[in-house]
Amino acid sequence: MRRKVWRVVAANCAIALTALWWAACLRPVQAQEEKKREKLGSSLKRLKWDEQKGAAVEKTKKEPERKPAAAADPDVLRIETPLAVFDLLVVDRHGRVISGLTKDDFVVAEDGVRQQVSTFSLGDNVEQPRSIVLIIDYSSSQLPFLKTSIAAAKTLVEQLGPKDKMAVVTDDVSLLLDFTSDKTRLKAGLDLVLEKPLRKNAYGRSEQYTALLAVLREMASEEERPIVIFQTDGDQLTYLRAQDDGRRYKRSPKEVEFGLADVVAAAQRSHTTIYSVISGIRFLDLAPSQKQERAKRLLESRSSYTGVGYALFLERATENTAYLESLAEFWTTVQAALANIASGSGGWHEFLEWPEQAAGIYTKILNDINRRYIIGYSPTNDARDGKLRKVQFEVRGHPEYVVVGRRSYYAPAQ
Repeated sequence: MRRKVWRVVAANCAIALTALWWAACLRPVQAQEEKKREKLGSSLKRLKWDEQKGAAVEKTKKEPERKPAAAADPDVLRIETPLAVFDLLVVDRHGRVISGLTKDDFVVAEDGVRQQVSTFSLGDNVEQPRSIVLIIDYSSSQLPFLKTSIAAAKTLVEQLGPKDKMAVVTDDVSLLLDFTSDKTRLKAGLDLVLEKPLRKNAYGRSEQYTALLAVLREMASEEERPIVIFQTDGDQLTYLRAQDDGRRYKRSPKEVEFGLADVVAAAQRSHTTIYSVISGIRFLDLAPSQKQERAKRLLESRSSYTGVGYALFLERATENTAYLESLAEFWTTVQAALANIASGSGGWHEFLEWPEQAAGIYTKILNDINRRYIIGYSPTNDARDGKLRKVQFEVRGHPEYVVVGRRSYYAPAQ
């Protein structure tokens, strides 16, 4: 009888231990499923272009009912104080970076009203986590730049801090690698960008702005320092709404449901700093004669690795200089948009005209990130009205210093 009782006890213990073992095994899988991100770009399906407003609007958006904090836990008092945070680079009149500034050196005003700086840190502070997204265009026209750009991005990965995370997104609106601090995984993810065109003869769809807007809406984190490296030639601009200058260049009547202003607004709302790496021959800020010569060079270079299509364009261009002028103005408009998106977010643009320039550009981006000042303040205007607010920055006692960074943000909405 006693043996039978012990057998039952042992069997029950075995069952209990087995249940605990399975629970322990399944818990990481369940957690992974819970953290699994929706397909990148899913939020853009809710956008619909509004001709009267000249902006994208949410088609249907039902906000989940929120219970007050006291109802969830009566012993906890939660006070939500919005904090406006900015990435700032300070340079002198010659463009030399100014280091060694402190919190008290900055004078901040919002809509003309002086603010009190409450948080301050340096850009290379390893305790300040950074979330970096590399959006890379791997369409056929970008093939010459991919190998050196991937190598440069790997160098950047090696220098990430212990709390930094990075993700890789491609111009077919694909999340190739979600945020991770694992440098081995990051390098392997970057290799996949090369693998597609070189081994599988597959290329991106040139939906660069769609990928950027999806990242800004779905991947930017308020708790971290969001940064986007946007490497592309930017030719999707002609498919964006309210781009009248680009309509004659469209290859099809299909347009997306958002405009360039919507992308700029998303960058401001997400507090993301964007660095535009403009790959291809430069047209922006050059004389008309230089632009025509470069337009012909662009056709020559692209016809050498993309096939007959560009060769036909080149043949047409030799007989019609007006075509070269038109092509040059098109690329000027496209590059100006990439430059403006970067400067509006507090970042800057750089031209990647030759593959060997990639390493220097990525090093420059990382140096810029590290040499910035991260300052924040609680706005005296605590209205949650969702409106755009203008911010002014100065360095006390140094009117000759130039502060580079975002100059506006959207207040939180109710």
